[in-house]
Amino acid sequence: MKYLLLVLPIFIIVGCAGKSIVERSTRSQLELREMQSEMVNSTDNKHICKIIVQVLQDDEYTIDNLALDLGYFTATKEIDGGKEKYKAGIEDIYYPIAIYKASQLGRNILEVKATISVRIQKDNSKIRSSFISTLRDKDGKTLSIKTIDDPKFYQEFYAKVSKAIFLQNNAL
Repeated sequence: MKYLLLVLPIFIIVGCAGKSIVERSTRSQLELREMQSEMVNSTDNKHICKIIVQVLQDDEYTIDNLALDLGYFTATKEIDGGKEKYKAGIEDIYYPIAIYKASQLGRNILEVKATISVRIQKDNSKIRSSFISTLRDKDGKTLSIKTIDDPKFYQEFYAKVSKAIFLQNNAL
């Protein structure tokens, strides 16, 4: 009985410890900072911020906070995260349970949040953007949170920004 009282709290603690919903990036902080940063040949902070806001709005982001004087803003975009995959369990041998489970599958929502800052450095500016994706179920419960660490994602974003700056500067 003594051993049961000593072991029981350990089983309760281990059993309650769930999987973390925050997924850590496999990249180092230096690698992330490198891919999230871009230099542009302009020192007009407000002008650059307005162009980036336009690019984000073109990509269907909603601007949450905007501080043009500070060169800082956040934006959010919601995407249909698709349906969850049905995972069969041992109890699904009984057919009505399987049907009930399949009918309870809902739509997931993927939210992408952008945080962007623009800093003037001598004769040019540095843009730093960070995109974080949050996957939620139909009830709003957070399933996972992760930093987008795909270099291609950031290259495409900065290509759009560079193109918009070029078009704006040349009045096209």
